[in-house]
Amino acid sequence: MARLHSVLRRRGVQQDRQVDVTPAAVPPAADVRYVFAGWAYDAGANVLSRPDGSRVKLSTAEGRLLHVFLMHPHTVLARDRLIDLVTRPGAEVYDRSIDRQVSRLRLKLTDPTRDTDLLRTVWGDGYVLSADVTCAGS
Repeated sequence: MARLHSVLRRRGVQQDRQVDVTPAAVPPAADVRYVFAGWAYDAGANVLSRPDGSRVKLSTAEGRLLHVFLMHPHTVLARDRLIDLVTRPGAEVYDRSIDRQVSRLRLKLTDPTRDTDLLRTVWGDGYVLSADVTCAGS
């Protein structure tokens, strides 16, 4: 039932029961730079800088997803909530596609010097970015 309600909410269909409708995330401002656990994300260029100084270009979907995690550090985000925050209104997204996007982003956030992953799966609940985040203009 929760999945059906989520699909109806994303399509803008009115339901009988009260539902918390969260608007899609606003794209990051072009001059914003996020710093977390030695990493840096330049929102305008959609580029992720690793602790060793190398840079990785993110896809648009990966950039949106990382932006959502950076706006909600240390917060478990369920798959349906991520879909609501990442996708544009009217776009049809399947729940497993967010898993694929998280997996791709997790690979790009891999740091062999760290014991734990920055992007963790909380079994049965969702995903969490386990890092403190600071935001500054570039």
